Formats: sequence, structure tokens, C-alpha cells
Amino acid sequence: MPKGGGSARRRGGEMESFACCRLEEAGCRILCRNYTIPGAELDIVAEEGAYLLFIEVRARRQGAPDPLETVDRPKRRRLLAAAERYLYEHPTALQPRFDVFAVVTDREGRVLSWRHEKGAFTADDA
Repeated sequence: MPKGGGSARRRGGEMESFACCRLEEAGCRILCRNYTIPGAELDIVAEEGAYLLFIEVRARRQGAPDPLETVDRPKRRRLLAAAERYLYEHPTALQPRFDVFAVVTDREGRVLSWRHEKGAFTADDA
């Protein structure tokens, strides 16, 4: 499991790598990481059955607000904009879905728990 220290960007990358491993173990196929448009980024784009997953990875220390709660309306709007652009550039018959991969760590950055929240929000929630 990832261990902390270093920059927030590096820790974020470690959590995204951790999420990718767990997602692949669960049968997802990772298509893209860190898809970026001006003002927004999709952490992970993956395929699971009939779904195209746009996955936001959120990590917080134990005792902080639930990582899922940190995906607020402005963040959801940015994710939706990035997803729309991704779909424009990569047409697919797959059904889009917005998921959150929530990680809770200890003070040293070690993973204590995680969960993959499928369908965490919809385009109507953005």
C-alpha cells in the first residue's frame, strides 16, 4: 500500500496508482489516466462492462471529511466538462458513469480503507 511523504502531486499519483490496481483487480480496464482539458482533469477513465467510467480519486486523512463529500458541485461541473470533451474525442457506445474512488489514510499516508463509489453522481447533479 502507498506510503506518504513528499509533494501532494506525488501522493495524488500514488493514490491514483493504488486505485488503478484495485480497479483492475475488480475487472475494470484502465483506458486513460490524467486526461486534462483547461480547468479540469479526469483522474482515471476506465471500462467496466457496458460502462465508460470517469473516476475521481479522492484521498483524505483519517478524521477529515469523507473524501466523497469533497466532490462538490463546482468539481462535478469540471468533471462533466472534461468527460464531455473526452467523449467528443473518443466516441463510444458505452454508457458514461461518474464514480469516486475514496481513500482514507493515516498521518503517514498509509491506506487505511478505500471504496469505489459507483455512480457517485450524474450529469444532472453537476
